[in-house]
Amino acid sequence: MISPAAGAWRLICAFLLGIILGIGNEFLRPLRKKHLITADLLLCLTMLVLWIELACGVCGADPRAWDTGVFFLGAAVGAFPLGKLLRPVFRWFWGSIRRIISLVLYPFRKFSKILRKFSKFLYATGKKWGTISRKDRQGGTKSGGGVPNVQS
Repeated sequence: MISPAAGAWRLICAFLLGIILGIGNEFLRPLRKKHLITADLLLCLTMLVLWIELACGVCGADPRAWDTGVFFLGAAVGAFPLGKLLRPVFRWFWGSIRRIISLVLYPFRKFSKILRKFSKFLYATGKKWGTISRKDRQGGTKSGGGVPNVQS
């Protein structure tokens, strides 16, 4: 039997951990447009870690059904009212990260364009060399095996 104070403490902790999960859901929402699987895997991993903390840390490896229910209720409260308030902050954060990564990768993008042009030039030059050497081996005619016109 759980004392009322311990039960209330468990429910409050479950609710707060659920709010953390809901805010984490809203934090990962801008990533879902291009990185759906990554964002969902991070959310599931976060949910698993928070639930294990609730089950083993707060509840002492004896979680009850209402603990899990209040955990998900806290996630809903964290996602909808609190998450909507913090959504512009999260968008700004992910936009800043994207701009920083873009600035860091800019020289590599320019270098790859130059390398691509150079490789196309090398490929075309190598192809011409192969065509010229093949014609020389064949005797200089397109039909192949022709004899040079020598007057004696």
